[in-house]
Amino acid sequence: MELQGWTPHGFDSFFSMTVGIYISSTLYLVSAGAWKRYRRQRLEKSVLRPAFFSGMIYGVACLSYLISMARLPYVVAYAYGVGGGLLVSQLWGTLFFGEAATPYNRRCVVCSFCIIILGVVLLAFSA
Repeated sequence: MELQGWTPHGFDSFFSMTVGIYISSTLYLVSAGAWKRYRRQRLEKSVLRPAFFSGMIYGVACLSYLISMARLPYVVAYAYGVGGGLLVSQLWGTLFFGEAATPYNRRCVVCSFCIIILGVVLLAFSA
């Protein structure tokens, strides 16, 4: 590719990846809506907003991950990308969805949260 005068960059795949995800999810939603209409059932309108916003959050997260991979050393960016994603999903599950209901489960979540943060920090400083 460099012989033809084109230098590949990390952001080249971002547009095609997000467009592919949005087109496939839209086709899935249209086919599910057609199936519901065929079965004479109503498609809930509240399905559209959460799917749209979660897709936007996913797109921003992928773009942020690509920017961190371009600017930071690989070990640090990978640790923040993977460990940070795990921490965010754990926070969503615990705080928003209430998955850790008992005090014992909450202590386990806090302990695993601290261990994940320690692992990310140690991996980042090892570079």
